[in-house]
This record gives sequence, C-alpha cells and structure tokens, in this order.
Amino acid sequence: MRHFYDVVIVGSGIAGLCAGIMLKEHGLDTVVITKEDNPCETATNYAQGGIVAWEESDSPHLFMEDILEAGCRHNNVEAVRLLAEKGPGLVFEFLIDRIGMEGLT
Repeated sequence: MRHFYDVVIVGSGIAGLCAGIMLKEHGLDTVVITKEDNPCETATNYAQGGIVAWEESDSPHLFMEDILEAGCRHNNVEAVRLLAEKGPGLVFEFLIDRIGMEGLT
C-alpha cells in the first residue's frame, strides 16, 4: 500500500524537526527522512557554536556583528539582521517554551 504525504522533510536536524512539528500541528501529514541510521547523527548535534540565541546583556546589534564576523563579512546583511532580531526569540518561544527542550538556558 502506498502512502502519500503532504510534506516530506529531508534532514532530521533541528530545522527539519521543528518544521515537522509545526507542519503536523497545522494538520499536514508530514514525514521526516534522514540518510543516517542514527537520527542523532545531524549537523545540529555536532554544531560547535550551539543554537543561535543571546542573553539579556546582548543586543541584536552585537549579535549581528558576531554573525558578520563569523562569516568574514561575506554574509547577506539583511538575512543576518533578520536572524539577529528574530532568531533568539523564536529559539526561546519554540524550543524552550513550546516543546520543553532543556539545556538551552
């Protein structure tokens, strides 16, 4: 028997899994696939910098400067600005408050 999905997500890293959760919550039949035998074998799991967020003493401007510096200033400035302004709030809103991930604070 063949099964058809509304959405197929390739990759089981944090982005793929978050997208899968949100799509499923919106009623879409979603599947996440990965090339690894162990779903923990993701780039997210090996990321040396961790998840993008900042603390109270930080600011979007400082965060943006860090990202630009890490990218040798070859970054898309508008994309970096959006990430620096919106990214941290989304990390806390979704990963901590919504799905209860531990170890991020």
